Amino acid sequence: MTQRKIALSIEEAADYTGIGRNTLRQLVEWKKLPVLKVGRKVLIKTDILEMFMEANEGRDLRDRGNVKAVTRTVAKSPPPVKQVARDAGSKPALLGRASRRWLSLFTPWEVYPL
Repeated sequence: MTQRKIALSIEEAADYTGIGRNTLRQLVEWKKLPVLKVGRKVLIKTDILEMFMEANEGRDLRDRGNVKAVTRTVAKSPPPVKQVARDAGSKPALLGRASRRWLSLFTPWEVYPL
């Protein structure tokens, strides 16, 4: 059984995609391809690499202006208490300090409208 790696080094990514090592390094330097740096080692997630390949299909990767950057999505922080209360149907003016404190104990997906 072969396991698929989650991240590849520059050399492995070059073998995996057929893109040259120097071209990959240039894309990382241009911040077109997000990477994880561990000491001196640079790792590229395979799913990010595949998204990059799809986004830049048919483009010249050596032309900086022609290459589309791929970004990682980061989880959002939960909304503020007033927003949760508003979504639950409460009027902000009716929320006292005790209500806000009570609402802050719950995560947004645990507060349901009445």
